[in-house]
Amino acid sequence: MNCFLVQPRFDEISRKYSGQTALYFQDESISYENLYLSSNQIAHSLKRHGVQRGDRIAIVLPKSINSIRAILGILKADAIYVPIDFRAPQKRIEEIIADCSPSGIICDKSTMDRLDSILLLNKNRPTLWLLGTEKGGDSRGGVLCEKDIQEESNEEPDYSNIDEDIAYILYTSGSTGKPKGVMISHLNIFNYINWATDYFQIDGNDHILNTSLFHYDMSTFDIYCALHTGATLTIVPEKVLLFPNRIIDIVEQRSIRIWKGVSSLLAYMAKLHSLDYGRMNSLRKIIFSGENLPTKYLVEWMRTYPEKEFYNAYGPTECTGISTCYRIEQIPSDANARIPIGKACANSEVFSLHDGATLARVGEVAELYIRGSSVGHGYWNDAEKTRQSFVRNPLNDRSDEIVYRTGDLVRQLDDGNYVFCGRKDFQIKHMGHRIELGEIEYALQGVEHVKDAAVIVAREARDENEQIVAFIEIDGEADVDEIRERLKDRLPQHMMPTKIKVVYQISRSESGKIDRQSLRSSWMSERPE
Repeated sequence: MNCFLVQPRFDEISRKYSGQTALYFQDESISYENLYLSSNQIAHSLKRHGVQRGDRIAIVLPKSINSIRAILGILKADAIYVPIDFRAPQKRIEEIIADCSPSGIICDKSTMDRLDSILLLNKNRPTLWLLGTEKGGDSRGGVLCEKDIQEESNEEPDYSNIDEDIAYILYTSGSTGKPKGVMISHLNIFNYINWATDYFQIDGNDHILNTSLFHYDMSTFDIYCALHTGATLTIVPEKVLLFPNRIIDIVEQRSIRIWKGVSSLLAYMAKLHSLDYGRMNSLRKIIFSGENLPTKYLVEWMRTYPEKEFYNAYGPTECTGISTCYRIEQIPSDANARIPIGKACANSEVFSLHDGATLARVGEVAELYIRGSSVGHGYWNDAEKTRQSFVRNPLNDRSDEIVYRTGDLVRQLDDGNYVFCGRKDFQIKHMGHRIELGEIEYALQGVEHVKDAAVIVAREARDENEQIVAFIEIDGEADVDEIRERLKDRLPQHMMPTKIKVVYQISRSESGKIDRQSLRSSWMSERPE
């Protein structure tokens, strides 16, 4: 048996912690033993209906215990799971289904209707597994319900795949608008989770909070740190994320000890003044990730909870999870200072290059590259995009080793830690100067009364000159002129925004990233012809 496969590791943990609660979701729970037995039944059902090693199985479910049952059942069938956002536009769901060509789809009664038009267009109609519904059969045919699955054997299936086989495909938004399917192997997951459970000292006594959606890479940490160690995972419903006090209630009710949260959500909680000393006493480690964290909100977290450990983590979907990490020991004295993203995780290496060739010196801004066993296998069904981003190591001309070219700009500090500076595609040439838009955003976020900021480059109608346009959320009575004056102390003249627009809320994706395309569209729609 290969020790770097996800499913036998889960089987081992399930035997060790059989009576312990594996998952909580709202008022439901499931033990490790029952999760083990029910995922075995899903695996046997998949295999009996023709699913073979390497087949893709789509998961179109809301967050729930059934989502984890589905993931484990698919892996136990030696197949690849493809989580899809059931609320995504119909066109995006159709594109993903067409791209990965699943031989089966796991859904429930609430999401099944979204698949009807897709399945009618599909000549090789995949079998549907309908979880959580006891009634067997369906008028549409090719549908297996909970009753059918429960009639399967709950014995552990035989596994034939190896650690280099793909475990999951996560679809991210491509620059062309077409979704890109990132392929992550069992070995990628194992390499990441071995480091994470050791670094954060996670064991079977821990309770982990999941606030990320399962079709985002942030969830890899939550799911596999729990299943790898026997810890208990509490799954937070999507609708709760809009109400910070309800999140805090869940932390207290479930004695949560570890939370890896998207930075925008943690900043949102600070913006709403939801943090309260004396609450969330069980929580011991808070990991910010997913996007840049405004320092002033980190300061608020650290001042409110001085006894907790805080970390800033960085890692692209293409490299499984966390690639670098930094423990924040001291409360930052400067609200405009960038928090380092840290150094490379175990069995990984990062370095920065100018123009894909020359190693950057300490203090120089250059593009970040990642190497090691966390680097994924490229993009499903897209060899060209894979070649563009998964490249031969420029620093090793004696092998064909592949490294991931992130497109992120970083600067290395004297102590070896890296600081995130922005995206390469957000770097512009303006008034003869090379400017990172992320630097402007960070400066704005440090200004008093600015709650959040996003910066784009746009052109006025009938004007070829590029303008730097800043969108800001504010509190209090501050106005734009006052904010602009304060910004002059933080930015040189050539980096000052041409326009500053106050908005109620900056558009963000579900993963917490700024939706620049939406901002640009809204700006252009307001410009005169």
